Amino acid sequence: MSGSSSTDTITITFNPNNGEQPFTQEIIPGYNIARPEGVEYKGYILDGWYYEDTNDEWKFDYYSTSKEITLNAKWDKDWNYIPDIEDIFGNIDSSLAEYVSE
Repeated sequence: MSGSSSTDTITITFNPNNGEQPFTQEIIPGYNIARPEGVEYKGYILDGWYYEDTNDEWKFDYYSTSKEITLNAKWDKDWNYIPDIEDIFGNIDSSLAEYVSE
């Protein structure tokens, strides 16, 4: 046998496309990738994770991989989302808040 062992892993990169940095997951080649949890984008609903730069949605329960790949999040606008004041104006500076309250 060559230097390969069953503990070798590959890196799966997730690009959340929500303003946050990509993150990774290590898996054993040929095994399923675990669906990331807790990925959010205010005002949007996660449509799914897509393989590389394609329109092919990754089916976590069915697909496995033996190579390092990137999965990109795609988002749909949440038309029921009601923004709050910080969503509209950002984090209001305290001096401006004092001026407004006078």
